[in-house]
Amino acid sequence: MEILYVIVMTVLMGYEAHVPNSTIPRNAPVNKCGLDKSPIKVVYEGEAKIETYPWLGTLFYATRDRKYSTSVILVAQQIVIGSAMDIDRLPKNDFRSRTRVVLGHNCTRPGIKIRDYSYHPHFNKASYSSLAIIQLETNFRSNGIGVHGPGCSAPSRFLDYAHHKGWVTNNLLRIGRPTITRYSRNEIILRRTLSNVQRFGPCDPEETKQELFTDRTSVQQYPTNKFQRASYNFTVFANMEYSCVIFRVFHFYQRDVIRDLPYIHLNRWCKALEPICYSLQFLQIDFSVEIWFRESVTYHVAAYGREVKLIDMKKVIARVNQRKPLVEYTIMVEENFKTLLHISEVLTDERISKALSERFKEPMKFTHWEYVGATGKGDSYLSEVIRIKIYGDANGITKHVQVILKSIPKNLCRRLTYRSDEFFQNEINFYQHVLPGLLEFEASKNISEPFDHHTKLFFAYSDGINDVICLEDVSLENFTSAVRQDGIDYEHCKMILKTLAKYHSLSFAMRDQRPDDFDRLSDFVFETYYDPRLWNWYRKFFKRICGIAIDAVEKEYPNTIYVEKIKKFAVPEERYKDMVRATRDKKNCVISHGDSWTNNFLFKYNNNVPIATKIIDFQLCRCASPILDVCFVFSACTEQKLRTEYYDKLIDYYYEVLSERITELGSDPKKIYSYDTYMMELKKYSYFGLLFSFESTPMIILSPDDAINMEMAGDQKRDIDDFWTLTPIKTKEGRLREANNVVHCVDKGYI
Repeated sequence: MEILYVIVMTVLMGYEAHVPNSTIPRNAPVNKCGLDKSPIKVVYEGEAKIETYPWLGTLFYATRDRKYSTSVILVAQQIVIGSAMDIDRLPKNDFRSRTRVVLGHNCTRPGIKIRDYSYHPHFNKASYSSLAIIQLETNFRSNGIGVHGPGCSAPSRFLDYAHHKGWVTNNLLRIGRPTITRYSRNEIILRRTLSNVQRFGPCDPEETKQELFTDRTSVQQYPTNKFQRASYNFTVFANMEYSCVIFRVFHFYQRDVIRDLPYIHLNRWCKALEPICYSLQFLQIDFSVEIWFRESVTYHVAAYGREVKLIDMKKVIARVNQRKPLVEYTIMVEENFKTLLHISEVLTDERISKALSERFKEPMKFTHWEYVGATGKGDSYLSEVIRIKIYGDANGITKHVQVILKSIPKNLCRRLTYRSDEFFQNEINFYQHVLPGLLEFEASKNISEPFDHHTKLFFAYSDGINDVICLEDVSLENFTSAVRQDGIDYEHCKMILKTLAKYHSLSFAMRDQRPDDFDRLSDFVFETYYDPRLWNWYRKFFKRICGIAIDAVEKEYPNTIYVEKIKKFAVPEERYKDMVRATRDKKNCVISHGDSWTNNFLFKYNNNVPIATKIIDFQLCRCASPILDVCFVFSACTEQKLRTEYYDKLIDYYYEVLSERITELGSDPKKIYSYDTYMMELKKYSYFGLLFSFESTPMIILSPDDAINMEMAGDQKRDIDDFWTLTPIKTKEGRLREANNVVHCVDKGYI
């Protein structure tokens, strides 16, 4: 703890100083890559010079006749932390505009402007050991910052802020979310910006310089001893930066001051059903202001913004779920909401108008779009995903469709590393060719319940550079995701298997009755994961996840047959060849989903019971045995308790639905895929689900805060192991989730 004490004391024991001639410290040599310039190896209490450790810096506030400074430490590309007491002492009339931060990597460079600041929740006026977080206007790039370990061998021992790391991380993740401060029973303060760190507490003078609007309403009711209720609706819009919105209620008559003060309460509301209402990434967020009073009340609201700006929504969208804050304050003119070319150059007005016309079955002209929200961080590694509304005009009548728009990553390194173009091509082929072909075959039959467990394609384009796929948003039909970190229950698992059985039955029947047509459809999809050409792409990462699986079993089932089995089984190159063989077996093939984990099923609920489901994300679809989908459901979606109680029952249930549907489609399941064949393939290929779960389980149990960051520098292809830097699972629950998959396969004789 001596090292932590030294550096943190440099920050906490900030100082007020008069600097006669300059707002920056004395000139210092430019350090290279954050190298340790100190000759000492043991750091004792005392002063640390900022030019020695380039993540150290100084914050300056200058007036006409005085200059103030305090020490800060860089902890993220746009975030420094410093003494809350020192920051609180500085004048707040123009604090943001006058303050600059200089970091020791190059003390001669101009200071960096700051965007906002926020105090640690434990800070008070008498505190000498609380921090403030300061958000910089632009990135400061240094390979020597010591948050998760500095670069170029710079010693991480100089910055260990474990006690505050969670606070800093949460501040970055919560950018864009409203904050509510209850100042008293009759006063509430709301803040909401898309680009600034969250702030709480009273408004400072700089926050209230520019007024957006005010409103004042008085209510008089009949005299009563009971509290009465009034309500007022208030909406915040994403195209404004609300630095401070003050809601205040007080007595209408002065004589009432001595009586009970009115009470004010702020509630979030929206028209949609849960859990959509929990999202904070909509273009507008609606609040209901509830006021409780006796005889009379005056309600006053004053909204302020440091600047009224339209936000560059593309940049907001691209970073809304990333740990890196949203720094660009580019003014976006209204015309930018009338085009989608900044998302993909293939999204021309003509193409969108054509898609709208086909959707509404009448001539339509695209007019504008509206941003609705984004998916959670960690929900899509291969693409950039947003939710928008697309508007069109038909003879003066405006219509719109809400869609999920998936675009190929603009970051070239990310696109090449994850081979995004292949996955986009595969999924687009599925929606444009395979699914229509299967549904056309089904439509020729008299089916009681046609397969409708899919989302509708609105628009798609693929050229390997500007790929985009646009699907209608089924959240409007109250479909939502299950929590991916939790194993699904019996009802969810039963519904997933039923849906897969109905989907697989289309391939079985079509291959039986129209084999040439089925072969043409199957040619549209190709293997995107397990193929000899991809071994070098996957090799290092496959070795990593095999090691994580072994570690989990060793820790949870030490000195057992399971440890012996997993060590013999988890041999990367041999098992990868087995995965290739499984995907190439076409004897009983269907066009499978390929990635049947929890996140790729959306559910509709009635009293918390799933009543319908949709399958999404066909980027990994392949032509192979249906068992590859079935076994992965059990490895990726379920936990050991459910498998112990219901595995055999659920396995039989899948086949019952499959055989019924094949029969209804006009084929004989006993001839084309008998129960014995099904059970033989289950035993033969269940290892596939186990191996695939080596990758999926560590991903599934990641919390949203820990999900892999997709920021990649450069324009060259990298090894995926450089980014999917998974480590042995830290929690017992997580290790059991991994190890019990092995236990299940060993007990069933699958490995």
